[in-house]
Amino acid sequence: VTLMTDIRDVLVHLDQLAVPGSTVTLMTDSVPIDERDAKLLEEGFDVNTLQNISMVHAAGNTAVRRKLEMLPIESFTACMIFADEAYEDDIMHSDSHSMATLLLVRDIQHQRQAERHQEKLGTNSMRGSMNLARWMHKAKKTDSCPIVCEILDPRTQKTISANQVISTASDFCESNKLVAALLSMIAEERDVKVLLDELLGIGGGEFSLRPP
Repeated sequence: VTLMTDIRDVLVHLDQLAVPGSTVTLMTDSVPIDERDAKLLEEGFDVNTLQNISMVHAAGNTAVRRKLEMLPIESFTACMIFADEAYEDDIMHSDSHSMATLLLVRDIQHQRQAERHQEKLGTNSMRGSMNLARWMHKAKKTDSCPIVCEILDPRTQKTISANQVISTASDFCESNKLVAALLSMIAEERDVKVLLDELLGIGGGEFSLRPP
């Protein structure tokens, strides 16, 4: 839902993993819509080469609720929140912006799911209100739309770990720490790169979990 400098690599990866006909909604206020394709092309990526996914552009600050409410968030099957390049000079500001986006997205999802559930139960039923309250409590524990949120500052990770509401709202990726760890392993033992390519690459090994 935001724009980062390496978004082209993410799009290439998603295009190879997604089923044909999938859509990716890209929302940011740092790059105008009519300039995004040209910016990606300047960085060496042509959106016309995408085969399985199509891009849907939206403009707006993702930390502003009224902007996010313009999106069909309830229909999303997954969400990724990246550190926006507009805030890359201040990692604390960047993480604050990402956290605000995350909490707003989750709240909008729960609100719209509850509204649909309320329509099914009926608005004048006391029993329906009780069932709605139970459903909302359960929905907040079992979110059907996975979210991955990028953070940059190690201090943010400590804050997340200390807050149960935030820590359970999303999976978090401390990208700077992850990149540093990968570079350290390869610098120490170059042969480990083959293993990392297999584990992290598009065509490498994979595993899936299936409920009993």
